[in-house]
Amino acid sequence: MFDVPFLSPDAARSQASGQGDNRIFGAARINVRVGNLNSNGVNAACQKGIETIKNTDNLERNLVSNNVVLKSGTPAAGHLRQFRTSTRAKRMAHNAQAIVEASTNMLSE
Repeated sequence: MFDVPFLSPDAARSQASGQGDNRIFGAARINVRVGNLNSNGVNAACQKGIETIKNTDNLERNLVSNNVVLKSGTPAAGHLRQFRTSTRAKRMAHNAQAIVEASTNMLSE
């Protein structure tokens, strides 16, 4: 079991800044139970995460190839033109989603 610091809204409200300890927020502590970790379990969870990401990528490719895209001139299409997402941001989001999927798979096993 790990003692993980977690900033809850109640903890944030329980102590105002300037109360003498140089903290803006008070931190709550939550006990998190973690099962046995081994390299096989971690690798299996990562592979499931990668598989989920590949499935999402395939779905997106299929949507584009079947012309299931935003219609030009719609507010949503205008929004995408106005607020472009950089390649770096897309890569970071893709990597973060893979980590989330792997973590979720580790918890479900």
